[in-house]
Amino acid sequence: MPTLHSRRNFIKKSAAAGLVGSSAMLQTFGARSAEAAESGGYKALVCINLKGGMDHADTLIPYDSASYRQLVNSRQELMQSHKYNDSNSSRNRNNLLKLNVRNSAALGGREYGLPRELSELHTLFNSQDASIIANVGPLLAKTNRQNMARVALPSRLFSHNDQQSTWQTLSTEGARFGWGGGFVSQYNRINPTAQLMFSTLSATSLDPFVAASNVRTFRLPAGGKSIGLDIIEKGGYLGNNNRYDVARRMLKEFLEMANNDEANLLRRDVDSALQRGIQNQETYSGFQSLGSGINSVFPPTQLAQQLASVAEAISLREVISAPRQVFYVTLGGFDTHSSQSTDLPQKHKEISMALSAFKNAMVEMGAWNDVAVFSMSDFGRTLTDNGNGTDHGWGAHQFILGGQVKGGRIFGEVPEADPNTNQYTSNRARMIPTFSVEQYAAGLGRWFGLPDDSLFRQFGNLRSFSSEVTDLFNT
Repeated sequence: MPTLHSRRNFIKKSAAAGLVGSSAMLQTFGARSAEAAESGGYKALVCINLKGGMDHADTLIPYDSASYRQLVNSRQELMQSHKYNDSNSSRNRNNLLKLNVRNSAALGGREYGLPRELSELHTLFNSQDASIIANVGPLLAKTNRQNMARVALPSRLFSHNDQQSTWQTLSTEGARFGWGGGFVSQYNRINPTAQLMFSTLSATSLDPFVAASNVRTFRLPAGGKSIGLDIIEKGGYLGNNNRYDVARRMLKEFLEMANNDEANLLRRDVDSALQRGIQNQETYSGFQSLGSGINSVFPPTQLAQQLASVAEAISLREVISAPRQVFYVTLGGFDTHSSQSTDLPQKHKEISMALSAFKNAMVEMGAWNDVAVFSMSDFGRTLTDNGNGTDHGWGAHQFILGGQVKGGRIFGEVPEADPNTNQYTSNRARMIPTFSVEQYAAGLGRWFGLPDDSLFRQFGNLRSFSSEVTDLFNT
């Protein structure tokens, strides 16, 4: 991989050409020093935020006969909406795609499968390229139905905005910085010469997950397309024909001034932000011009096209020369209070096909071992239904993929589909998490190359679960 020095040479040459402006459970978590962290080479985390709260029990579905009947009894109306007795239904037990779980002994004899709409994810799981993290959610302390009234609980549970923020930042709505951006910031603390430009990148909205005080998030162009100065050249703000070319050129030159002498501080900040945006866009366009392209085909769906943008950025990793990158993509539509039997299968198919295309692209460019893809969502859904839908829950199942993932496993605890057990709240049978967001994040952070002291610094409550941080990756 080229050094930072070679990257600077690239920018200098580009400027001259006019391209740029100026497991196991770890009982000794906490023992890894900065020196022991694997901070070399290139690694990328790709976060997929499934907004709205994906239904965990309609995704990881009991397969053995007794557990399947238990789910049907707990969700009779929803399963009827799925027409589960129909031989063509994807929720018919005979049509479920059984998972070959490597750690099946931990499941107490229970078996699980995926609906056929997740067939590509099923293949990734059984080929040991993917695993499932069971029952993850915000926690301040271990709890269950019996002691919930006696322990501290996370704030504003079951609220979309607050729980999306809590998953991203470990705080409710209004928090500015997330743990994805924090990973890059912490990595820079122990590797101060590491390149920060283009280290946090979003193919969607600029949500706080990828934000940090010393890191600026770059927004990727859609579908791997090249980008230009749309706000100036194509936006029509200064007219839509060539009579205004001089004005556009003057505005561009003003925004690219190295020394902005605007007296008004607010105007100066706005001008500076626009200037940085222009420079970053043109720098990235210069990177794109050096890329060799990707042959893998991505479906024409929202999620797949975002992942196509991520794949292109990873294909440019050698010219970008940022040793660590965090990417962020989203897919909405999971707030399935109704029409779940119609809407969720479509979302599942979109996820599954996009993940398969992304894996193919990573294998094509030899980067599958350098990438970890993982999901998050507001929450899971209630185990009990409300007809053809479910309500806001708490814990949820997440997936993780990559060449170094300990694949073919279900990490954590999967509760039985019985709303009367202590693993569900007494109200609406919300699954109570047994695996905290901090544990989940810390497992990803370790693979990213962060030592334990950095993770403790970032996750203040991690010590409450420090002996139970699961090693999600092969070392």
